[in-house]
Amino acid sequence: MEEVLKREVLATGWEDRDLTLTLVCAPMTVFVSLSYYFVAKQNTSRVLVAVSSRYF
Repeated sequence: MEEVLKREVLATGWEDRDLTLTLVCAPMTVFVSLSYYFVAKQNTSRVLVAVSSRYF
C-alpha cells in the first residue's frame, strides 16, 4: 500500500514541490529570525547603555 502511494506521489511531483518549498522557506525563516534576534539584541544594548548612562 505504501509503495503504491509513494509511486503516485512521485508521479505527480508533489514531493519535489514540497522539497523545493522547504529548501526555499527554511533559509528565509532562519534569516528572518536571525535578523530579528540581532535587532532585538542591538536595541537591548542601546537601552541598557542609555539607562546606565542616565543613572551612573
